[in-house]
Amino acid sequence: MSNSIPGNQKHLTLHDRQFIEDSLDQGLSFREIAKFLCKDPTTISKEIRLHRMNDIHPKRIFNNPHNFCTKRFRCKKTNACNKLFICDTKCSSCMKCNEVCKDFEKEQCNRLNRAPYVCNGCPLIKQGQSPYVIVNNHPELNISVKGLYNYINQQVLLVRDIDLKRKVKFKPRKNTKKWIANREVFKGRTYKDFQTLKPKEFAEMDTVVSAKGSNKCILTFYIPETELFVARLLTNCSFRCVKNAIDKMEKSLGTYDFLTMFGVCLTDRGSEFGDPVSLETGVDGIQRTSIYYCDPMRNNQKGGIEQVHTLLRMILPKGTVFEYLTQWDIRKCVDHINSYPREKLGGMTPYMLALEKYGPDMLRALRLKFVEPDTVNLTPSLLK
Repeated sequence: MSNSIPGNQKHLTLHDRQFIEDSLDQGLSFREIAKFLCKDPTTISKEIRLHRMNDIHPKRIFNNPHNFCTKRFRCKKTNACNKLFICDTKCSSCMKCNEVCKDFEKEQCNRLNRAPYVCNGCPLIKQGQSPYVIVNNHPELNISVKGLYNYINQQVLLVRDIDLKRKVKFKPRKNTKKWIANREVFKGRTYKDFQTLKPKEFAEMDTVVSAKGSNKCILTFYIPETELFVARLLTNCSFRCVKNAIDKMEKSLGTYDFLTMFGVCLTDRGSEFGDPVSLETGVDGIQRTSIYYCDPMRNNQKGGIEQVHTLLRMILPKGTVFEYLTQWDIRKCVDHINSYPREKLGGMTPYMLALEKYGPDMLRALRLKFVEPDTVNLTPSLLK
């Protein structure tokens, strides 16, 4: 090809090099770039490999952002520089680790060994693909989805948050919930203890708070086996209100039936659940349930109730003030959610499945009713 191109092929101007960089950002091939510049493709290839930045930004450890070694996460070396007689600090957390360690192996991306030899040739995010899809389709990158998001947040890549389809819509989450301060209550009640117990039947418990303007909240229960949803409106999000609501549910069901449905409860570490012994003790002094707590910041351990909350939020969107809601309104929301067919249940509704398992008397005691399929409404207009 070089024989058919007129002129001197040895020199590239600054304008030519800028065009090459812009073309790589657009994902153009060497042949397309060479055709525009009237150069040979090998000239473009040599120019890129000669002047590319050979440095990379790997998944570094927290206290040493300068460590590029592939062994940095499992390395246990100390005092590799031999400058100190006694040094208990791991070399992987030292800034000079890569310079003095004889076993240093620099992390490299396998895709840099073939054209286009630079990361500019990876504009998949700008094509609308998510980080998950990119990592899934290119295992040779040897990076996790979280790692790719970290690179974007640290502005290591050319991609920015504005290029991500959904991230720009998210707002920083404000969490004003109070957590249990007394760690003694978690002894024998952790999520690990719950997994050891392996209960065949259990319920997940949580609260949904109102927007500013009301102290009311909703105490919610979810039974994974039938996906049945139960909720009670509380005047405020306190332990006393939670206990009163559970006491009323026990009186309506009876201790034996309450134990059948809510014999084991998994919840988060909110302060409203801070006295498990009192919550576990029934109105007659009989133990009615056993309470276990998820690990901190691990709401996915009770993911079932979190998913049902998304249905509840379709009726009561975030920003809704609960001040004028009544238990009748909450009961209406619950009935429509329980009458909504689930794919996991083979098209059946939680109400139908619970009716077969528990019978009509128990559902009647919980004030649960069936809603006709064509009248199910999961929008705010339900309460208007």
